[in-house]
Amino acid sequence: MQIMSYRRNVYILGAGFSAEAGAPTVANFFRRSMELYKNPGSSLGDEGREIYKHIFDYRSSLEVAEYKVRIDPENIEDLFGLAEMASQLNDPNAEAARKNLIYVILRTLELTTAGTPASGVDIAVRSGTSRKNIYVPWSLYDLFVQTAARRWLPFPAGGIAQDAIISLNYDLLVERAMEKPPPQELLRYRGLPTRRLLPLYGLPDETQYPEGQSSNGDPPCRLRLFKLHGSANWAICPTCKDHRVKVLGVEESSITAAPGSCDECGKDMMGRLIVPPAWNKEEYLPALKSVWAGAAEAPSRAQRIWIFGYSMPDVDKFFRYLLAIALQRNHDLDEVVIVNSNIDDCVRIGDAFRALNDRKKVLRQPTQISGYIGRGTTFQDQLGQLHPSHYVAW
Repeated sequence: MQIMSYRRNVYILGAGFSAEAGAPTVANFFRRSMELYKNPGSSLGDEGREIYKHIFDYRSSLEVAEYKVRIDPENIEDLFGLAEMASQLNDPNAEAARKNLIYVILRTLELTTAGTPASGVDIAVRSGTSRKNIYVPWSLYDLFVQTAARRWLPFPAGGIAQDAIISLNYDLLVERAMEKPPPQELLRYRGLPTRRLLPLYGLPDETQYPEGQSSNGDPPCRLRLFKLHGSANWAICPTCKDHRVKVLGVEESSITAAPGSCDECGKDMMGRLIVPPAWNKEEYLPALKSVWAGAAEAPSRAQRIWIFGYSMPDVDKFFRYLLAIALQRNHDLDEVVIVNSNIDDCVRIGDAFRALNDRKKVLRQPTQISGYIGRGTTFQDQLGQLHPSHYVAW
């Protein structure tokens, strides 16, 4: 059986990647958030419902502008961008709307992605000269993260996994999957602890992720995760926001929880560092510059790029430019794999990689991500990671 050599991979995650866990997309965000608002059992609470109502009223107030300018208040990214700009122009009403909109975005993501079902996936392993599939009680996100970290190979030199992830999403699906230990079926010595797998965001002066050590004292493996638009677990000080970002653990990251005070000025760090995709991000440069630099460096060295559930909209020119800069320096890239349930997006994104497309190195996979990663082991086959055994190595 032919075994492909392992190449350096960069995974780009768009909204479609999270949608399969129940996260809303740009197109249906307000419908999903309205469902939560109207559902008395949705755990929003009275204070949360008031914040949601304020955002619905704010959106309605912009309907007049919709007829005069090409904006879409039904588009959550448009609304976020408008509130951000008006806030920076010192509009007091917009500042309140911006804060409340961040709350609504993150709270909606929390409630719609909580308890991602572990529906079960197949992993493929070598068995002599053949292969066999083994069922594992994981979600597709668990399998994706453990495979991206190459957990079936020896612990990486330096403790940092070779591959990297670039996420355009705010949610914590990837972080949750990192925190989940391998099931007993995959442990060579059952009952013994495994090394922790933790994100390396590339933030300036990034502090150790909460509880960074494994339970047996071994240092964790760090998987680079560059979140270009911020993250639900990045708390920011309203006073020292240029450089004070506190990374919260998944369990303490809820927007309804108090993340503590700033080590620099002592003020409450209730704010979260998330920014709209279609926005001039210069204000956030001190906090995010190192994240963006890491996100540009990773694809500049990639031999293969995977694009999961990202439509690459025209409005997100920031990411287009960043990717163009990265690929300008890349002389090793020989394959791009696009996984998207929308066939038009597959074709359009594939056409953007013209030079590779001419060499027929662009693979378009118009299919559901859950089926591609978790069923039939298509992901592992194309990745070239047929595991040497069903036991994880670390």
